[in-house]
Amino acid sequence: MTSPKDRINLAKIGDQVLNLAKKSGADQAEVYVEASSTTAVYVKDQAIENLTATDTAGIGLRVLKGSSLGFGTANRFDLDSLKRLVENTVACAKGSTPDEFNCFARPKPHVCGDLRILDERVGSVPVEEKIERGFLLESAARAFDGRIRRTAYIVYADGISRVGIYNTLGVSFESSSSACQGVSWVAAVEGSSVESGLSEAASTAFDGLDCEAIGRDAAKRAVALLGGKQMCSGRMPVVLDGRAAGQFLAFFAMLISADNVQKGKSMLADKLGEKIASSGVTIFDDGLLPGGLATTPVDDVGVPRQRTAIVEKGELKAFIHDCYTARKGNTTSTGNAIRHGYKASPAVGTTNFFVEPGEANRRQMFTEAGKGVLITSIRDLFAGLDIATGDFSIPAQGLTIEGGESAAPVKDFHISGNLFKMLSDVVLLGDEIIWSNAAHFGTPDLLIRELSIAGS
Repeated sequence: MTSPKDRINLAKIGDQVLNLAKKSGADQAEVYVEASSTTAVYVKDQAIENLTATDTAGIGLRVLKGSSLGFGTANRFDLDSLKRLVENTVACAKGSTPDEFNCFARPKPHVCGDLRILDERVGSVPVEEKIERGFLLESAARAFDGRIRRTAYIVYADGISRVGIYNTLGVSFESSSSACQGVSWVAAVEGSSVESGLSEAASTAFDGLDCEAIGRDAAKRAVALLGGKQMCSGRMPVVLDGRAAGQFLAFFAMLISADNVQKGKSMLADKLGEKIASSGVTIFDDGLLPGGLATTPVDDVGVPRQRTAIVEKGELKAFIHDCYTARKGNTTSTGNAIRHGYKASPAVGTTNFFVEPGEANRRQMFTEAGKGVLITSIRDLFAGLDIATGDFSIPAQGLTIEGGESAAPVKDFHISGNLFKMLSDVVLLGDEIIWSNAAHFGTPDLLIRELSIAGS
């Protein structure tokens, strides 16, 4: 069955709005047209808690009058609605403060090969099969261990999106992409001990998502923490599980945004070219990663995506830019304009952001650590990390490391240190990237020389 979103002629709408904008006195205009279909299945105790199927379509319009910018949105495509959108957006531009750095993208060649971002099956699989995936996220966790007694949050979601980007400078681009995601958050119970485990994964391909593995991993994480004792205080080696490390990477992503740098909100502002991590640490933002959840040939204003080395062998090499920050910083855009739907203005953001893996497996890390702690989950990082200094103190859970092996579960302790000291103290990197946050951030396990542990 054809969805209403498939019948929308993105290019025709783009041309219509651009012509209306020019006739209404806009000096430049940019149109972002989006049409998407999504399905989400929420499960509780092997019953459907909620099932949604949504078609969304709309336009985000930006216009320039001189150097003044106006922004408006609409979710109707009839001529009267388009005229109203243009009139209101042009009026908004006339009333806004001039800014010499406001600009739109100029057309440039972009990658045209198969980036593996669209799987048509996502849109054609019967909803019954998607419901079964939701059930599997929960049943696989319960089957893993009889101590899995509760489920906190189980969801399978997928969707297909079509996007068109057009402007009066000649940018004209359309693309389609798909995504599937599974989340399993369950609780294990043994006597008075109750512990939760969360696992998630995402893929651009329907067959690329293993819901059974997600459920098992959630259960494994919960069961491993049962009977946790308080941790002794001290300084010791720490192995950061890839998911825990991913939360630090998400924070780091804010610091390499040129917008934050230019506004004085990043402690990395004067660190370009300096060593900020150990020589084993290399971090990429790769908008062209095949099969990446944030992969597209161009960014959300039409600038070609690229693979940018942010940190190379410990040295800070680059910040990420959109057109605005690039013009303000007298440099070129890295293709990092991001929109969260047609209702949002573009802003600087990461794409597929990851730490390059090393060669160590977890056993080798434990052997190198000798005695320490494996951190499997952390909480409240963004509240517990000082953006001005990089100092952090955050609650954590995990397992002790004794004699090169994981041992007893531990809880109710804090890890503290400094983000950049921690990056400089990375001793080993795991051999596999673990993707988190809807597969936008990826890191391997990290062995840190030492952090402060505050427990009993």
